[in-house]
Amino acid sequence: MASKATISMLMVGRTGSGKSTSGNMILQKEAFDTSPEFCSITQECSLQSDTILGMIVQVMDTPGLFDTGKSHEEVGLRIVQCVINMHPGPDVILYVIRIGEKYTAQDFAAYRRFKMLLGSSVTRHMMVLFTGGDKLRKTGTTIEQFVKHVPDNLHTVLRECGGECIVLNNELTFANGQTQVANLLGKVQELRRMNDYRPYTCYSYGRVAKTLEEVEAVRREVRRKLGEVEEQEARATQYWQEREAQFKQMLDRLTLTQGVYDKRMTDFAKQMEEEKQKRLDAWLLKKEQEERALEARKKEEERRLLEKKREHDRRLRWEREEHERQIRNEQERQRRIQEEERKRQRTILAAEAEERRRSLAERERELEREREAVERRLAEEQRASMQQTLRTVVMVGRVIFDVSRIALRLMR
Repeated sequence: MASKATISMLMVGRTGSGKSTSGNMILQKEAFDTSPEFCSITQECSLQSDTILGMIVQVMDTPGLFDTGKSHEEVGLRIVQCVINMHPGPDVILYVIRIGEKYTAQDFAAYRRFKMLLGSSVTRHMMVLFTGGDKLRKTGTTIEQFVKHVPDNLHTVLRECGGECIVLNNELTFANGQTQVANLLGKVQELRRMNDYRPYTCYSYGRVAKTLEEVEAVRREVRRKLGEVEEQEARATQYWQEREAQFKQMLDRLTLTQGVYDKRMTDFAKQMEEEKQKRLDAWLLKKEQEERALEARKKEEERRLLEKKREHDRRLRWEREEHERQIRNEQERQRRIQEEERKRQRTILAAEAEERRRSLAERERELEREREAVERRLAEEQRASMQQTLRTVVMVGRVIFDVSRIALRLMR
């Protein structure tokens, strides 16, 4: 029986966005604790699984991205630990956003921290999941129409995640929500296919931390990356504060009309926003290039290892063929030795047979001579016997003759 396909999902988002409720809807059961209040129920990462539509679906619920009860470092460490615990990694990361709540700069900053923690390549495995689909249904608004009017920073998130998003109505019962779950799983499978069915792997953190030293190493890495983000944000804040101070000083020196002032203020704010976005995009591009370079080095290392393995396999194959050739040569040599031994044995047996044949022939000749000698002796004995018989007959004849003559004399 073929094994069932397994889909691993990691759910991230702000507190109260509906991660746990969405996890329950996906698994079609009350797997995670939920609360109607805007407080973080999920304090630790929680993994639940079940068989949905013939596939094993694993869902990992995480704490809120900016839970006020914990530091950025603590939340980041727990999310990183969740990722590396899902060995070899999640197939999809669902960024959960609730419809009807404003997507703030704080949300976007939390998203940037998350991307900085796991690398820019993580967006290739991300999909935006909007909860609260009942609100769209009540207003008759489609998700495409809703997305057109979201803030620019959320547009940036959608663009970096490939423009893919999906809506869940968690107010439905599990039975009535099976269609939307099937739609979600279909989009997840399509995203997996685009990634060649390779899960997201957190190369920066390696394997699961088990010892205190390994946990501390992961914590240092999380602290370092969060420090880079906070340092960048601090630099950006300081830069814009300086620019704002310069702008205020310039306004103090200028005597402009209200209309000109408003226009210049708007233009300058737009310019500052564009420059801020350019700087941020440049910084993100640089980090993405670094991530790509890291992946390229890893692929090159994998290629070298693969080439080395192929060379090793070729060497083993050559040695195996050489060994087989030596075995065949040894077998051929043994066969020739055996053939020569058989020939030698046949020669010896032929010589022995010839010798026995000559011995038999000589024995036959000796027997023939003995037979002839016996026959001669028998013939001689027979002649001697006949001669003796004849002499005896002659003597008897003579005796009879003498007796007859004597008898005749007596009768006279």
